[in-house]
Amino acid sequence: MPSGYTWDQVEPTGTCGSLSYRYRLRTPVNGLWACAIPFGWSYDSLRATSVCGSTGPYQYRLLG
Repeated sequence: MPSGYTWDQVEPTGTCGSLSYRYRLRTPVNGLWACAIPFGWSYDSLRATSVCGSTGPYQYRLLG
């Protein structure tokens, strides 16, 4: 999880690519939402995407 981000909530969804769950993060600066990784997982890339619609411009690919 990128430093400076805070967890808001977790909700089941199918909108973020093949991810089963969408974890929302909020930046302390602009408050943008982002699709993120669950605890215990790590991510290998961060990319601009429109998959998550209005929830945010970022998507994380899960590893593990």
